[in-house]
Amino acid sequence: PHYEIRQLYAYAKNYCIIKTKQGLYDYNHRLFDLINQELEQAIIYTDGKILDANFREIVSVGLRLKKLDWVANFLETHQNKIFSSHPTEVFQYNKARLAYHHQDYETVLTLMREDDFKDVYHKLLSKVLLLKVFYDTDELDLLDTNLNTLKIFLYRNKLISESHQIQFKNFCNFFAQLQNTLPKDQKRIVKLLAKIQETKELVERNWLVEKLEGLK
Repeated sequence: PHYEIRQLYAYAKNYCIIKTKQGLYDYNHRLFDLINQELEQAIIYTDGKILDANFREIVSVGLRLKKLDWVANFLETHQNKIFSSHPTEVFQYNKARLAYHHQDYETVLTLMREDDFKDVYHKLLSKVLLLKVFYDTDELDLLDTNLNTLKIFLYRNKLISESHQIQFKNFCNFFAQLQNTLPKDQKRIVKLLAKIQETKELVERNWLVEKLEGLK
């Protein structure tokens, strides 16, 4: 029964995720409710721990809904409950994400510049998070340098899966187009937003949409 209940929640959450990717962002609230139920009923745990991918998704949903205190409490209470070959990296990255949402860029840079991530996926995520910081703070030189660094890393590293290659290359493409978009250029902004929604394989979709909407 426990396995079946977990599967039902997985299906329900996946449905909500699909809907949010289609631009129906109200489903984030339903997704958040499902996550809370899983946590309260201990459905999401395996031997007292949460799989790293699920951990990141939980934080993502909380951050999207601006539930920063909730995310902070989740991180504090689950620091030692991460099922991963690199649990410290998972925690460090997600702590940096929370700091980013508080616009505490110094903390983000401190956590990310240590750059001691062993996991390739976490290396990619950390490089993207740095790009977001440099975009927000108008650090144009660092922005260009780090974007090129990410592109080279994607090109040279053979350990990156094909799906991650596509997701992060698409991000680089849209990020560069965002950089070159002027405020109030409605035609370009609307066109870019449509292309982002049509692109299935993409990381940081919500962030890209948010930044483009801010240029309208």
